Amino acid sequence: MKTIATIILLMLVTVGFTQETVIIGTQEWMAENLNVGTMVQGSVNQTNNNVIEKYCYGNDEANCAVYGGLYQWNEAMQYTTAEGSQGLCPSGFHIPTFAEITTLYDFLGGINVAGGKLKEVGTAHFQGMYVFLPATNIGATNTSGFTALPGGMRSVNGNFYYIKVDANFWSSSPSPYPNYYLAGGAMYSTVKATNSRFPRNSGLPIRCIKD
Repeated sequence: MKTIATIILLMLVTVGFTQETVIIGTQEWMAENLNVGTMVQGSVNQTNNNVIEKYCYGNDEANCAVYGGLYQWNEAMQYTTAEGSQGLCPSGFHIPTFAEITTLYDFLGGINVAGGKLKEVGTAHFQGMYVFLPATNIGATNTSGFTALPGGMRSVNGNFYYIKVDANFWSSSPSPYPNYYLAGGAMYSTVKATNSRFPRNSGLPIRCIKD
């Protein structure tokens, strides 16, 4: 399947910067992970305190500049549980449902091949699990223009894992397991896209989708 991606510019006045988006099939996605808020240390939970809080991988703001912020599910959703809510996304955008992520995968040929079409090409960021092995980013073409980047995650114990390995992003959809929520994404080691679930107190990136 040939994928045609259209890049456009969108001024997000609410957060004060210019954000690229990409049209993939019938959907319009942000072309990079969201990076808004004040960094807090990975050792603390984000709270409903009227301050947008983010984690930066390794407690290093330079990582947020490249990979976007990491957000606990409640913070990402701005403390609502309604699927498809705006959450931290700017006006006119929302946290994707997992059904919308599935639509993205289906347009790209299905979950078994969509990961390669979502990932940034090359090994500048995707490098793999083991630093003693050559950098690896299997089957990455980015023909979608989505440019998934492996920003890793913050675990529920406050540690950071999987930078340069996994490119997950939250959905607004619950999993069948209590307090776990679904996420999409891609990995360095496969062309498959991911269908994952994480505890809500994990910290993951956000990709907003247009309403």
